[in-house]
Amino acid sequence: MNFKLFYTDNREDLIHKGIDLAFRAGTMDDSNLKSKRIGEINRKLVCSYDYWKEHKKPISPHDLTKWNWIKLDMLPNHRTLVNSAGEKCLLEF
Repeated sequence: MNFKLFYTDNREDLIHKGIDLAFRAGTMDDSNLKSKRIGEINRKLVCSYDYWKEHKKPISPHDLTKWNWIKLDMLPNHRTLVNSAGEKCLLEF
């Protein structure tokens, strides 16, 4: 039995590519594919100590739009930040 492991940040056409099994993060588009949620990813906003020291301390979440972000191509150009009180802030990049 042989298998190939393929990793990409891009959403591939599973049928066209002949892929039998896929693990995807994020919202699943409506499709004819069978899918099952197997977990949830809770993310935290982090940066290195050196990066923190090089930049002006953010006063509001909107200050973070000027910071450099590591971004996956498949994610949209916005982030929703939620603080410990449950308040949300939408950031556009």
